[in-house]
Amino acid sequence: MTVELDDLAPLAQTYLGVVAAGLVPVHLANDQHFRLDYVTAVCHAMARDLPPGADLEGEGPRPRPAFLDALRAVIGDLDACGVIVAGAGDGHLAVVPFLDPTLGRLTAGQLAKLDLNRLPKVIDSYLAHRALDALLARPAVYGFLMERYSASSEIWQRLAAQGYGR
Repeated sequence: MTVELDDLAPLAQTYLGVVAAGLVPVHLANDQHFRLDYVTAVCHAMARDLPPGADLEGEGPRPRPAFLDALRAVIGDLDACGVIVAGAGDGHLAVVPFLDPTLGRLTAGQLAKLDLNRLPKVIDSYLAHRALDALLARPAVYGFLMERYSASSEIWQRLAAQGYGR
């Protein structure tokens, strides 16, 4: 089954676009403002013409529990339809059985343990890049995401100079 961008809920589109941006992971950035859940929350709020902190606790970078619950559900849905392969909450990737796709769905327990800041494996990169393009078409989101991208690029360059990835 082919999934189109319009088939996805707005939060799913935002999350997939943020994942496609290729930002440095928070554990390498050593900066909580690179949290995948934080960047998704800010982008999702701005995409709905809300203030950037609408889905955050206080000033951030921690999203509100209701947002995190919705994000977990979206990640489970994207995993179930084969757009991504999310972590199973135990540090391993979930296995997607081809004979019975319902067995490959993340359980409620796995979703609850899911590290929201661990990048999933993107299966449909075309769809992910379409989601990123849709995000970048919104001027407020563009400014925020490009600032994160620029800072991310500097971190990647510093890490490469220190020998990361060799």
